[in-house]
Amino acid sequence: MEQRENYRCVMTKEIEIDQNKVYVVKNGEVITIEPPKNGYGSNVLVWNNGEVVRVDSMDQRKV
Repeated sequence: MEQRENYRCVMTKEIEIDQNKVYVVKNGEVITIEPPKNGYGSNVLVWNNGEVVRVDSMDQRKV
């Protein structure tokens, strides 16, 4: 029987692919980032040491 020294645990989670969203996986947890309520804006993911530490969201309004 073959021995494996390097292996990893793989977990799966179902997500909704019929809606526009951004998903962040952090420490095995899926975090949903919703789009701006009015449809305009931006979400900036801030990384530190290889992981997302915050999301800066800005709503914008078209005039």
